[in-house]
Amino acid sequence: MNKLLNLFYVMLISIVISACGSQNNVSLITTLGTCADGTTSAPYCMGIQISNNNESGAQNWINSVNYPIKNIAISVSGANNASYPGNGSVNQDPNGCLNATIGPGSTCTFYLQLNTESYAVGSQTPMDITVSYDVNNTWTGSGGSTGSNSLTVHQQSNLYGITTAGILNTYAYAGTSQVATESRVSQTYSSLQTLAMDNNSYGLIYTSNQTGIFTFGNTTDKDGNTNYLSSNVFESSTTSNIGNFGNLFSNSSLIYAATSGYGIWQNSLNGTTSWSQLNSASTEFLQNVNTISSLGSIYLVANTGNQVYLCVTSSTSSILTCSTEASQRTDIINDIGVSATNFSGYTGLYVATNIGFFAESGSSSSNTNSWTQVTQSVDGATVPAINVITSDGSGNVYAGD
Repeated sequence: MNKLLNLFYVMLISIVISACGSQNNVSLITTLGTCADGTTSAPYCMGIQISNNNESGAQNWINSVNYPIKNIAISVSGANNASYPGNGSVNQDPNGCLNATIGPGSTCTFYLQLNTESYAVGSQTPMDITVSYDVNNTWTGSGGSTGSNSLTVHQQSNLYGITTAGILNTYAYAGTSQVATESRVSQTYSSLQTLAMDNNSYGLIYTSNQTGIFTFGNTTDKDGNTNYLSSNVFESSTTSNIGNFGNLFSNSSLIYAATSGYGIWQNSLNGTTSWSQLNSASTEFLQNVNTISSLGSIYLVANTGNQVYLCVTSSTSSILTCSTEASQRTDIINDIGVSATNFSGYTGLYVATNIGFFAESGSSSSNTNSWTQVTQSVDGATVPAINVITSDGSGNVYAGD
């Protein structure tokens, strides 16, 4: 299951500013789904247009009610997981609103983009945005009054998971909706197998099946519906007919695809089709059993033999070299995870199996390392069979059955 945070609802509060006996009407107009880089239909972005009056007019400084505004500042309170102009994110101000003078009848648009995911599924967390400015309503153009407008954006976290029937389900505040492999993805294609989430840049969900890789999150059909998968975003100029994309995982600004028999591939987290091959090994890996460390080390498990593989790049090459990691297990590995922090004598790598939860013993990566079964801190009993491992941005590892 994967979780994605969306901007979903806006309540606009318009404030009328009075200056020298006249009114200067400034409004904030929101557009859901638009990003600073031109991406559209993206649930993690919002465009906010500062509009100075509804129509232009002569400006004679005597009986005009339309004045320029300048020295714009943007502040945010409440939820603190978005980038915006004024918090060090120049990218969210491509039109230069902070340094602009917005004349009567003119507009300027800045953007919000969620940059972390930290709220409970189904929650509706408010983020209060205030735009303040100077009203240039003196004949010298050098002074005037001040004003501000505010709006509240609510965020909603959705949970995504693939059913045993291969259907992508969305669990949200309003209920459950489904995205099936229809429309652009032919019904003759097999069901979806795996998910990867981009929590850093474009906010897309990546999913795959036996025939390709698809995105969900900023694709619409001809009628504007967003419950829709993209066409296949995997294309290679060197290898064709690649199948069984059983492992997708992301790290920083990159997404990786480990195929069965065709190696490991990499792409930028931008939904494009330009993939590069990092490893051409013919090893077949267990589906949906993978993890990647904060340093970019990739861990996979062979489809047969229950052997963990560590795939890393050297300081002089971008080619991944995969080698066995720790001793081979005789039980069944259900999942694998790695912590950003680890206890002395342990590497931070964990495996979940049908008989328990195990940590890799050793001071560094090695194919001779052993496994130590994790015990419960309350009574010292060994942890029973575990099916899923996950981790958070703070380096904590979570396991569940």
